[in-house]
Amino acid sequence: MEVDVSRLAAVLLTVSVMLSACRPAGLAIESTEMLLLESYPVQVRLLVRGTQPACHRLQWDVAIDEGGGRIDVRLESMEDPQAPCLPGRAPFAESIPLGAFATADFEVYLNGEAVGALELP
Repeated sequence: MEVDVSRLAAVLLTVSVMLSACRPAGLAIESTEMLLLESYPVQVRLLVRGTQPACHRLQWDVAIDEGGGRIDVRLESMEDPQAPCLPGRAPFAESIPLGAFATADFEVYLNGEAVGALELP
């Protein structure tokens, strides 16, 4: 049996491209905005806009270090096994609750980068 190496290489390249289309680069954050809701105590949210692979979903976690005056938000784009894996990216706008505060003095970080400060008298 004779194998056409060039044809086999073309098939492998095609399969490789198709698989990489299902696993494109993850989260791309385009903007962030701190939202202070009119309530008492003041409810604070972090609005994050960006894009992610079409077959992914967002997952986030918030950690408040009151002693260190820091709020750390971790936002990740996780592959959703239930979603069809199509090439391309999908926009998102995620409003993440940071908490409710009567007074506050925090630096806010998203994935390790400073995105704002929260100061309430």
